[in-house]
Amino acid sequence: MTGWQTRATRTVYENAWIRVREDAVTRPDGSDGVYGVTAMKHPAVFVVPLTDAGEVVLVRMHRYPIDRESMCPPAARMGRSRWSLRSASCSRRPVAGP
Repeated sequence: MTGWQTRATRTVYENAWIRVREDAVTRPDGSDGVYGVTAMKHPAVFVVPLTDAGEVVLVRMHRYPIDRESMCPPAARMGRSRWSLRSASCSRRPVAGP
């Protein structure tokens, strides 16, 4: 056997933003297993802004899953023009400011 084989697949969770599926697989070594896959329904763009001094700018945001704040790059759902500079530039404004 040269690679993974999917024997069955089922959606285990879905909302407006993501779909989580579970695949019954046969691994390259021939053993059976389960593989979880999360697919984003709407691509996102992450911006890593730099100051004139070359410092990375991060934002502090409360994260629901861990119930605390963390530092991360500004991010937002992408517009229709995939991976454009305009999408990236617009995404930082609501989070990081002008």
